[in-house]
Formats: sequence, C-alpha cells, structure tokens
Amino acid sequence: MHKKSLFELEIINRSIQIRTYHKKSQSYIAMILDVTDGYIGHIENPLRPEMYTHDQINAIALDLGISPHDFYPHTAVVQDLPKKNAKQYWEKANAIRERLNSLIDTNFFKSEKSVLDIIDKLRKDKDFLYGDLTNKDITDQARPLVNQGQLKSKRISNKNYYYIP
Repeated sequence: MHKKSLFELEIINRSIQIRTYHKKSQSYIAMILDVTDGYIGHIENPLRPEMYTHDQINAIALDLGISPHDFYPHTAVVQDLPKKNAKQYWEKANAIRERLNSLIDTNFFKSEKSVLDIIDKLRKDKDFLYGDLTNKDITDQARPLVNQGQLKSKRISNKNYYYIP
C-alpha cells in the first residue's frame, strides 16, 4: 500500500487541525467538495495515497474564510523525492511479459480475455511472485505483443480484451 510523503503528511496534519479547530466534520468537508465521507477518511489516512488537490484546498479555505497557505508548511520539508525502484520495476515487467508469452503458447488467449481475467490467471499461479498487479502492468506488457502481431486487442466500453489472431 502506498504511503504519503512527509510533505503530504504535513498538509494532512494541518488540514485535520484546521478542520477540528473550526469544528467541522469529515462529512462537512465532503459536502463542500462534493465527495463521499469515505474519501475524506482516505485522504486523512497516512497509509492511503489519496490527497487533496490544490482546488479542493482552495474550496475548503474559501468556505472557512482562511488562506490556502494555512494548509501548507511554512518551511520546506526535508525528504527524499519518491523514486521507483527501477530494477524491481524491470524485473516485474519482464516476469509479466514472459508469463503472457507462455499464456499465448498454451492457448489461454484462444477466447477473448479481459485484463481482469489475465490478472486473475497470474495471481492463481503459485510460481508467479507478483500478486500486486494492476491494469497498467498488464496493458504495458500486452501492448508490444499486440504491435508484434502475437495478440490482438479490442476495446469494449472501457475494457481491453486480448485474444490470439
């Protein structure tokens, strides 16, 4: 699960302080922003990636009659920039690509398979180490296979389907 950066945590801590000082609930903030109460809970949870946008901070500030600057630290927060582990990324990408190729060889794609079907199949493979798969993981590796003619794809509504040509 993602975690907020130190800078983001400062913003969230300030937003909670501001909200409680003004005696406003998460539900009230949700009403202002036209989002669910649960979404505000996710934003205020340090272990969740959701964050307020600048426009949302501005809307809260307008409603409470304060400056958007009040939500931000007065000095810069010392922290490392978030970086992807490139080696880990390439290992995962290669493992997905190899597994997709083996699924092509076993005729898994004889009928149309959605990205969710592919993710489910990979997660059931006890030898496949990467259980935290996303749609992007699959489409990033399937796209070159489509370009090479090993797979065909079609989009129905907002879902991609892959099959053997």
